Amino acid sequence: MFLTASNSVHYLMGRGLVSRASVVDGDFLVLEAARRHRVLKVLRRNGPGYLVKQPSTTVGEKPVSLSREATFLQMVGTRPAFWAYARCVPRLLDFDPGTATLVTELVPDGESVMEFHLRVGGYPIPVAALLGQQLGACHASALPILSDPANLANYQPQLPWIFLQRRDQPFAEPSFGAAGKLLGTLLAAEPGLYERIALLAGEWRTDAITHGDMKWENLVITEHDGALSAKIVDWELANLGDAVWDTASIFAAYLSFWAWRSSQTLDADAKHLERTFAEVSSATSAFWRSYAAERRWDAAQASAELQRCMRFVAARLLLIVFESLFNVPQLTAATTGSIATVKAILSDPAVAAAQLVAA
Repeated sequence: MFLTASNSVHYLMGRGLVSRASVVDGDFLVLEAARRHRVLKVLRRNGPGYLVKQPSTTVGEKPVSLSREATFLQMVGTRPAFWAYARCVPRLLDFDPGTATLVTELVPDGESVMEFHLRVGGYPIPVAALLGQQLGACHASALPILSDPANLANYQPQLPWIFLQRRDQPFAEPSFGAAGKLLGTLLAAEPGLYERIALLAGEWRTDAITHGDMKWENLVITEHDGALSAKIVDWELANLGDAVWDTASIFAAYLSFWAWRSSQTLDADAKHLERTFAEVSSATSAFWRSYAAERRWDAAQASAELQRCMRFVAARLLLIVFESLFNVPQLTAATTGSIATVKAILSDPAVAAAQLVAA
């Protein structure tokens, strides 16, 4: 059964999530959201809202990813070791294995961090600090989670595919399509770039349960009476992995957004770019300091981890570039700007760290 705004009420009633009385009273509104899944937002005045996710008929692997997300959210909701995650992920309300339909709580009055930045402009420091605090708390709780084999039974750790590309056969997967060919051609012209990215595979650790797709679209911000809170959503790629991949993804999100916004500004001269990058640096500094504080690192350890993180930022930026090339016939200014940033980071991670996190 494929759910729509019109037939979802019967499904939710059958799963015991909505009462007939609430429907009769008009306390029920369903909105369809345009995403890679079938996604419905169920709004209610007198009760919690729901987010309903169902696989698209065009993407065969999605039932697996939604099952993975359901398994993760179930562990968060039932196992004390996951207390830090429980503070910042939506509650699992229902999962139907037969249709791979996932129902979680809907974050009330929430907007993604991407939407937030587009609306308010700039790079608010409180948001960055909040993200660092929540992500740091999750990663800091890794030891008791990883020490119990029962928490790891559902995971098969694997490297992000960007580390496995080869210069002689770049982006060989047919599913990469034109975007892969375009990026492969671009990177092949950069001496040593493939090799430097491949070396990161040797640095990969398995030290936390990671989100795997940490980007602004998957971070939901709410604000009530001046107080900010955040939820991390879409845990379909949750896995036993390297915590640095999540933190590097946050840095990469700031850099890619800055590159995109700069490319949209017609009068973006050197002074404008310098001023706006300083705003980015203030935000990323707040993010990292908050994150390092939650990890309880001393100055020396925080500095070493930051430089390691920078190398992974370069790889994460390449993934963002790849995603931006779908259905795009040619490179954009933001794309070329991001590639230049990748080269600069890999050339000197220490300089990149100093630019993104002020001493």
